[in-house]
Amino acid sequence: ESAQFQLRRRMSSGLRFRVRAPNGEQSTLQPLPSSTTIEELQSSIISALQLKNTHASCIEIKYVFPPARVISAVQPNTPLSSLAITSGNLIISILSAPPPNLAQAAPQKQQAQPTPSSSTSSTKKSEEKQITNACKELSHANGTVGIKVIDSDNSCLFNAVLFAAENGVEDKVKGQELRQVIASIVMSQPTKYNAAVLGKSVDAYVQYILSEKTWGGSIELSVLAHYYEMQINAIDVVTLNVHKFGEDHAYQQCIYVLYDGIHYDAVFMTLLNGT
Repeated sequence: ESAQFQLRRRMSSGLRFRVRAPNGEQSTLQPLPSSTTIEELQSSIISALQLKNTHASCIEIKYVFPPARVISAVQPNTPLSSLAITSGNLIISILSAPPPNLAQAAPQKQQAQPTPSSSTSSTKKSEEKQITNACKELSHANGTVGIKVIDSDNSCLFNAVLFAAENGVEDKVKGQELRQVIASIVMSQPTKYNAAVLGKSVDAYVQYILSEKTWGGSIELSVLAHYYEMQINAIDVVTLNVHKFGEDHAYQQCIYVLYDGIHYDAVFMTLLNGT
């Protein structure tokens, strides 16, 4: 499949969330339409994690990828489309009682559907423009761009960066070693990587990132950009925004990874001479 076709397919696949419970248990939800309400998302989480005797309104949801924020402090019938979020990682807390200010909202009146010739058409044109711009970001006159699908094993970020930065290396042991590299860099620069940046103490972060159950994110991409001395561009395949890490260092080389909210894949190029 072409990179453009894969981007198009991923954009239309719905919102995908990976959820972590307070005890560390995690689950990936089935794709959800953007019209899904917060209450429906809470119910999906209860079902996926098999939480017993838990009411949907007692599920507090924090959306992780950036910036981290609680998204469940809204009326139960609030659609996800109104919260300015894309696919991503969620961390939940189970409250002892529903927040007192979130009484059940009255059903909203059915709104008139937009005609295909107005907003729907405009949205499709916008998506096409986003896809075109993203493919231009990846285009190159001397080769063909492809996407390397990385295993979903909590270490996809590390394995995707390894593949892209080291010319197609596929070695999960080396991927795990990048966790140790990140931990060492963070410990060696406690002023730069302090608790305010890490969201926890340096010691707690090191323990956190060395766990094979821990997902990587923007902090880890930033550290790896400086480790490899390459700019790392992470393309969000839902919004097609490009998050650039190491851009301020004017590195001579640049690699790309794709991010769909819960998973990273690598981008590679096959040159016309076959290399």
